[in-house]
Amino acid sequence: LETPGIDDVIFPESLAVEPAGLSSLASLHILTLDLNLQQLSRLVHLPRLTELSVSDNTNLVPSDQRSATFAITQLPHLKSLRIEAFCDQFNLTTPSGLPCTRLEGLLIANSNNLETLPDNIGEMLPCLRELTVESCKTFSHLPKKLTSMSRLESLTVSCSNLFFSLPENIALPALKTLVLHLLPLAHLPGSLCHLSNLETLFLIGCGEIHQLPADFCNLTALRTLCLQLPLVPFRKASDVSLTLKLYS
Repeated sequence: LETPGIDDVIFPESLAVEPAGLSSLASLHILTLDLNLQQLSRLVHLPRLTELSVSDNTNLVPSDQRSATFAITQLPHLKSLRIEAFCDQFNLTTPSGLPCTRLEGLLIANSNNLETLPDNIGEMLPCLRELTVESCKTFSHLPKKLTSMSRLESLTVSCSNLFFSLPENIALPALKTLVLHLLPLAHLPGSLCHLSNLETLFLIGCGEIHQLPADFCNLTALRTLCLQLPLVPFRKASDVSLTLKLYS
């Protein structure tokens, strides 16, 4: 590729791309492409890249030849990362354990073997503001050290048959939006009511939830509540702010 000034590239799935061939795109800001895990681990240094969307383009690579590790510091200005359809556990690494201070948005979708996220994700990605895990069938729980994600503003977990519960201590001081969609959740932890900055809560298709936590009225910042559940009665009128947009 001899077009060094290009800003945005989308490669179709049918086009074979060798990561080393991207090295001439020094001004690239946005990149969308299909790579297998081995190619992804060889993704070259792209100094200005801010948005990367990658999908695994083959499930035919033998498991003993797969490398699911991606050194995120190869992309020093990356702010948004979307990872889709990888068949193995996907790990973000940083040399010498140094944190990636740029990444603000992470979406992982359609991963067949993802069970949880790294326990040190808050230390590794201290500036993460948006986290989405969707259509990962084996995703079963959030990391215990979720509370270390002190800047997280938006959390979405969607479409997992094994996600039965949220952490009992879900203290995320900056969280403004929580979306839980098509999950077999049986209850909501009481710590949910201590999310003092929570403005938007979506509970859609979580059919095992039959009541809201006792201190739900403590969510004084809540402005939008969308419920698609069995009948969930509010204990008293004051449980819902007069300014709340309520959907059911």
